Amino acid sequence: MAEKEFSLRGLRIIDFTHVASGPNATKILADLGAEVIKVEGPKRPDLIRRAGPFPGNRPGLNSGGMYNSWNTSKLSLTLDLGHSKGVDLVRRLICFSDVVIDNFSPRVMERWGLAYKDLVQLKPDIIVVNLPSQGMTGPHREYISFGAELMALGGIACATGFSQGRPTGPDVNYPDYPVASLAAFAILAALRFRKKTGKGQHIDLSQFEVTVSLWGPAMMDFIENQRLPIRRGNSSAVAAPYGVYRCQGEERWCAIAVSDESQWQNLCRAMGKPELAQDSRFQTLLARLKNASVLDEIIEQWTLGRSPEEVMATLQKREVPSGVVQNGKDLLQDPHLKKRGYYIELPHPEEKKMLYQRPAMILSRTPARVKRAPILGEHRDYVLRAILKLTAAEIAELVQEGACN
Repeated sequence: MAEKEFSLRGLRIIDFTHVASGPNATKILADLGAEVIKVEGPKRPDLIRRAGPFPGNRPGLNSGGMYNSWNTSKLSLTLDLGHSKGVDLVRRLICFSDVVIDNFSPRVMERWGLAYKDLVQLKPDIIVVNLPSQGMTGPHREYISFGAELMALGGIACATGFSQGRPTGPDVNYPDYPVASLAAFAILAALRFRKKTGKGQHIDLSQFEVTVSLWGPAMMDFIENQRLPIRRGNSSAVAAPYGVYRCQGEERWCAIAVSDESQWQNLCRAMGKPELAQDSRFQTLLARLKNASVLDEIIEQWTLGRSPEEVMATLQKREVPSGVVQNGKDLLQDPHLKKRGYYIELPHPEEKKMLYQRPAMILSRTPARVKRAPILGEHRDYVLRAILKLTAAEIAELVQEGACN
């Protein structure tokens, strides 16, 4: 495929982000053709490089599953920003770039002289994106966090879990992903503005505020009714039956969500119990909500005798929303994902090959492309020679002095 077919070809992004929220934002743009140069310290690379899972349980800076998943299609440059020449190289590189993004606390880029007020002096139309935990202003601007803390601080943990249990949240650091999508969207909006006006801008995106925004309906309920959310586990306040039901096999489950009377009638027929729809305990939504635990036991008696795939197929045919609770093995074997070419196997210099996921969106004229995540410092010579026009001798001197690796 010719490079000209990529949506964002010609866009250059200097990426100081690490772990999940920032890297996922730049991954979106990199897979669409932007040239994303990931800048890391030789002594302090992206933290996620040290996290697993690792192929064969062999830890390595370049082979971690999360690092590889979240940094596809990027270039890698290692610079010591504690060295004056390392900072000088970054400043020179920014003069040839369109976007600079980080997800540090505000003091980090300020300490290096790489805050928006500094960079706009170098390149007036630069777009600078800061993704700190709680924004660039306010009494908590210096706070740092990961997604787990943001789920607590932003209210998600308060509203999730089981009624008799502690506040909890999903196993994944959920806020990282809406933050990433919103950051990519904001960059594209700023680029459109620059195309129309010639002016760059500063994007201040608080991860905390993105997380709070996800709590909108619960906030409205409190404002209007002074009512706090109740932790309901897998149940619903407005639908029944609604939950996850044990099926045949070890740790096999199927989710079923009935939201109207037609679906309820169809569920009863699918289970071979049409008379259940006329049972006074379940005849109306209010009655089903009141007797939800009894209803769940009846449904689980039916699902226990069937595989989750059989339950899903049977109910989907009757237009009852349902879905297998899939694990990693299920997802890799999912026939629908296979048919759509969702998984991509690419060669890897250290692991022979690794499995990647293509972007979920498919553009008909400018489809995304996925390249493997870069080895630490892999593209030093390209960046320093092709972009900054340094000679081999100059690069060797910088390496010897410790400014780059």
